Amino acid sequence: MKLKTPHPSRFRRAFTLIELLIVIAIIALLAAFLVPAVSKALRKGYQSQCMSNLKQSATALQVYMDDNEQWLPPGKGAASGLFTGQGAAYDNNATGELVYYTAKYLGLPSPSANQQIASTFICPGAKRYSSAGVTDATRTDYALTPISSNINFQPFGNASPALPPHAMAEITDPSTIWSISDTDQLATGPGPSWYATLPPAPVHGLTRNSAYFDNHVGQRSVGPPGTM
Repeated sequence: MKLKTPHPSRFRRAFTLIELLIVIAIIALLAAFLVPAVSKALRKGYQSQCMSNLKQSATALQVYMDDNEQWLPPGKGAASGLFTGQGAAYDNNATGELVYYTAKYLGLPSPSANQQIASTFICPGAKRYSSAGVTDATRTDYALTPISSNINFQPFGNASPALPPHAMAEITDPSTIWSISDTDQLATGPGPSWYATLPPAPVHGLTRNSAYFDNHVGQRSVGPPGTM
């Protein structure tokens, strides 16, 4: 009688413990190289989208001024200006928000009784690193020009306390003075009421993205705490 020969696959050798440990070590080593690279790529993507947002907002602001005798929002004769911290939500009552005045130039719905969200005013990096509980309706990802060593007044005025806006002609060097910038808790300090809605540190690493009054967008090095 002819004996049946067992199939060779039945005698395949199993991995030894040492071989398994070697495989795990190789996977861990690869992860150590890949994770930082992926994280860096994601951060660069966030930064690029943020700069695109700023370019759109700066262009819309320029068109608004062209339609309003080169005055910054809310326009010539306004008794009060805009909030320093700028959110993405707006409606009929959001007269302290830049998007209230620039929505139509961004292709967004005009302010109405229904709250709208302007994605242009959401920094993807800030959204990724903001504190828990912050929503698109409550977040404040961008800030308008504060008083600084480059300028001794607030071009957009202020909503609280009420300060009127200024004309573009008063900004003598628009290529060096930023109009809109991403911001964070390190930049503002704990003073503003919207401090809790900000990410704790700069979301683009060692730089912040800014749009300037000459309509170009660039990156600024992060300064000391409390300086925007």
